Amino acid sequence: MTIVIGVYDDSAKIDPVRKALGKLGCRGEAIAVHQDAGDADALEDLGFDRDEIDELRSELEQGRIVITARVSDDMADRAVAVLRDHGALPAEEEQGHAETTERQTLQEVEEEVSVGKRAVTRGVRVRTNVVEQPVRETVSLRQEKVKVEHRDRDEELSPEEAEKALKPEVVEMQETVEEAEVSKAARLIGEVNVTKSVETRRETINETARRTEAEVERTEGREKTRR
Repeated sequence: MTIVIGVYDDSAKIDPVRKALGKLGCRGEAIAVHQDAGDADALEDLGFDRDEIDELRSELEQGRIVITARVSDDMADRAVAVLRDHGALPAEEEQGHAETTERQTLQEVEEEVSVGKRAVTRGVRVRTNVVEQPVRETVSLRQEKVKVEHRDRDEELSPEEAEKALKPEVVEMQETVEEAEVSKAARLIGEVNVTKSVETRRETINETARRTEAEVERTEGREKTRR
């Protein structure tokens, strides 16, 4: 990001300069107009040193207007040309007018690490399942069995016996048989108790905070023209 500055002696140039910078894509809060000497201190936020601020304050005290614009680096040259084309006061004029200035700003950034805590829900689920287990047991069963046996006989009956024997007769005998019978009864053989307790533990968090630091290095062998 580059800061360009133009100093003007006519307030009528403010709107044309705004519109021209707007066509370059510089709009809104990126363009600032300073018309009061008290505005000079605000320029410190843009990265100007104290001598430059005092110089611009002097311009404002003389009734001149300072216009600053934040533009991308690749648009800086065109923005400076716009300020000049609209009558920015030239450098080293007899009355000591301030020059149109191009400024680049590097930001120093530092991360702040904050360690907090949040509640995370987790738990234990206990479920009962029905498990079938084969059971084998041997029992003794009693069984009665009726046996019918026929025997041959050769014997003469008396008339009375014959009369009785020639009548229909039914003989019944019952058998008793034991069968296995299964019955089930449920017994409580144990319990599973689920309880919850609260405890506090200490944990050390290791993290890295990053920051940028500006290194100033003078370069030799190149000629630079201030604008």
